[in-house]
Amino acid sequence: MGDADGAEPSSKRLRDGDASGLQFTVRKAVAGTAAESFVETIFESASVADLAKRFAEKEGCQPAQITIVSRGVPLKADAALLPLCEKEGRETPVPVVYIVRKPKPEEVSSGPAPAGTASTPAVAAAAAAIPTGTGSSSSSGAAAGPPASAAKAPDKGRRVVLMLRHGQCCHEGEHDSLKELTSHGHKQAEESARYISSLFQAGKLPAKRALLHSTSRRASETAAKLPAHLENLDTWNADLLRETDPTNNPFRAEEVFNRLFASSEDEETFTLIVVA
Repeated sequence: MGDADGAEPSSKRLRDGDASGLQFTVRKAVAGTAAESFVETIFESASVADLAKRFAEKEGCQPAQITIVSRGVPLKADAALLPLCEKEGRETPVPVVYIVRKPKPEEVSSGPAPAGTASTPAVAAAAAAIPTGTGSSSSSGAAAGPPASAAKAPDKGRRVVLMLRHGQCCHEGEHDSLKELTSHGHKQAEESARYISSLFQAGKLPAKRALLHSTSRRASETAAKLPAHLENLDTWNADLLRETDPTNNPFRAEEVFNRLFASSEDEETFTLIVVA
């Protein structure tokens, strides 16, 4: 007979160190930091939803707030875990990352929801933080329209990501990193920097801000126009935008995503300008 309230039967609740079940090396995606990994063992007939329940118990949240990712791919709640483990090989634990999404108002008021989500981490963690429009370099050098006002955003736990495309560049360089901006591209970048500055001055973006650009020359030259128009602009390490293969480095992709898009509850609201 099963345990009460939909809990797993006692005979199936395998835990760390039990070699008879499916084993996973687990890491939680934590805003701005790399969490320590741990091993979780679960019964062979378990689904992704069963694993999400385990993590929800650990976090004290609802299973619907948990998104589980393996090698860059979000796992569907109704998917069985055994095929994943067999594909990876049963000799070693399968690496997974889980993300805890903030609860929606209806989830708080209506009680527990079905376990797992089918959305990607980007949708799960950042959908509410991105305004309806963003600035980008175009033929006129300015964005098509201003983003929705961020003045009503809460003071904590929200991040606005503003994507800015590099200006026009030459395509004759031997390597991608050597492609520099054309004279028109420099004009685009300058006009875009002025436009972004006007958004801050109008209070349409959170005043605290940071800049992240790729290591390519065209992005660096575009980003270089911003500090002249934006005071107190913190610059993040460009290595965050370095391409990676999640199949070979399963934790890095999730850590970088979390660093960019996930914000902690006590983090001050701010704008992250990404130039790529």
